Amino acid sequence: ARPAQVVSLIMSDVVGDRLEFVASGPTVPNSQSKEDCHKILSKYNLASSLPESVKVVLSQPVIKMDREEDFAHVCNFIVGSNAIALEEAKRKSESLGYNTSVLSTVVSGDVRTVAKLYSLLIRYVCSVLAAANSQNVHASKLKDEILQMVGNMGLPDFHLDRCLELLEEAQSFRRPICFLAGGETTVQLQGKGKGGRNQE
Repeated sequence: ARPAQVVSLIMSDVVGDRLEFVASGPTVPNSQSKEDCHKILSKYNLASSLPESVKVVLSQPVIKMDREEDFAHVCNFIVGSNAIALEEAKRKSESLGYNTSVLSTVVSGDVRTVAKLYSLLIRYVCSVLAAANSQNVHASKLKDEILQMVGNMGLPDFHLDRCLELLEEAQSFRRPICFLAGGETTVQLQGKGKGGRNQE
């Protein structure tokens, strides 16, 4: 469309909202090199099955890389994403009287592992609220297990501290609490069964 002004309204389904990965990033500069292409083709053993036209392009000595200035006429706006949806859910929850926290916007990994993390978190919350002011050894063990899982899963923005603060406030002020989290889980396929993350 160059030189016309391009406005791209983007619905991101990618954890972290990196524009080059949303729908393959057609309106952002390509940062990949020819060597990156060869590595991917080699990794998945695809080089022999390429169309001739692709082989010709990849065999050329220099492939022109996209430059930022080539995209000066493009304005990209993320109008929908996991983070935006979580913020709106938080706002609505708070308007309904809940003490609310977004635990993470980038939960990822095997759905069974994530489900185990969420079940531990639910057990932890119930354990803390049931114990009220008494010392709760069971809750302490659950907290340690949660922290270990979060570390193993590599969730950089998991806000367990905020969860603890809300639990304390819930006990003091008797306000309901709401924890939100989002991201993208994966399923390890086995056999020829049907289903996905939700059915898993």
